[in-house]
Amino acid sequence: MSPGPFTSLQRCITVVIAGLLLLVGGPASADEAKLEEKKVTLYYYLRTSAAKGGGKSLGPFTSNNNHPLLDGAIIGVSWPQTHPKRGQFDWSVVDQYLADWTVGGKPLILQLVPYTQIPIAGDPNGDNAVTPQWVYETGVPRITFTSGGAGRGRKVSVPKVWDTAFYTDYEEYVRGLAAKVGGDSRVAGIAIGIGHNGNLTAQPSPNGGPAFQSAGWTLDVWEQHAKRLIDIFAKHFSQKKLFIQVTSIYIRNVMVPQHLEPTKRILKHAAENKVSILFRELDPDVHKFNRTGIRELVGYLSTLNPAPGFMIGLADDWPLWVPEVRSKQCPGPTCGRDVNGFHRELSLALDVWSSINQKIPMFLVFNEQEASATNKNDSRNFNRAVYDVAVAALTGRLEPAPSSTSEQQSQPAPERPRKKRRAPSQ
Repeated sequence: MSPGPFTSLQRCITVVIAGLLLLVGGPASADEAKLEEKKVTLYYYLRTSAAKGGGKSLGPFTSNNNHPLLDGAIIGVSWPQTHPKRGQFDWSVVDQYLADWTVGGKPLILQLVPYTQIPIAGDPNGDNAVTPQWVYETGVPRITFTSGGAGRGRKVSVPKVWDTAFYTDYEEYVRGLAAKVGGDSRVAGIAIGIGHNGNLTAQPSPNGGPAFQSAGWTLDVWEQHAKRLIDIFAKHFSQKKLFIQVTSIYIRNVMVPQHLEPTKRILKHAAENKVSILFRELDPDVHKFNRTGIRELVGYLSTLNPAPGFMIGLADDWPLWVPEVRSKQCPGPTCGRDVNGFHRELSLALDVWSSINQKIPMFLVFNEQEASATNKNDSRNFNRAVYDVAVAALTGRLEPAPSSTSEQQSQPAPERPRKKRRAPSQ
């Protein structure tokens, strides 16, 4: 019996709909449909010019504020811009941050940075661009050296942050910020600024480390400094989430993996004060990642009983994903960070989490490149393959990652089959 006209029409409509679905990328994947089961929190580094490089931050600050996967953003607050003189504050840029980015209903985490190694152009002292210059007028000594990183080769000065006078100035700033945003629900938390770029790192450059040591820096001094700042922030932000950011270096030649015990003491003090830990050295190369000390430190944290709300996070200073042309720039900081590299990085993060049986809640932080690539509302930068990896990771459904070139090279070569020897002629 031949199909009636209505059945034929139904089939035609089905074919047309299927074709349209293929054109727009197909129906929602199983992982995408289960985003309500997201197991991992996701934040985003919202970069500004002033937070690390000096000058004034110019808005609007709306980048990725419509990103459906994000739970919030981390944005740096310029100390000189918001605290231009002792006892004087200007929070207008913080007001703009909040007005611009939180319009979508997601909160901000404000990051403080006490110093970097980028000097103010033309400054005779080489004062770095993110420490207010009035700080030195209160008696805080300068530490001066030839910069590395973005300020490479230039004279730069940073404050001796373990000096008593520095704590007075810095706590005034922390107290002022707490009065401004402590009761604002649009601010989810504060990233504590301890050292270089706000991290637990003191100074990573070849010349900066010896200069710090000449000024009296020791690992014990730095441990006490970090604990003191944790106490100051915990006192003034008792109702906010707090974070510290950890890399694998204190100063050049004083590395975290070789000094795990003092690092554990700092992290224990943080955990006891409900200060979460963000480890900032995810890498697509498993061998490099395993040399950071992150696995050992996370394992140690899992033996503690931190207060509710304590979390561990993983991220990196460099983008976790870049377009393929940049991922082929080897050697270099973006080498191997294509879709497969992104997959490996998130797999390593989840593997660390699984190693402690997911005992402590975990979060990830994306940079601009991978955040825009995973934002379905960003038609210019959206990348389906990167998005699918991110969704699978956030929902705990990420399949094992393909091995990297370095991992393949480290494996013994497969034994080649031996050719059968011809029987000798009779």
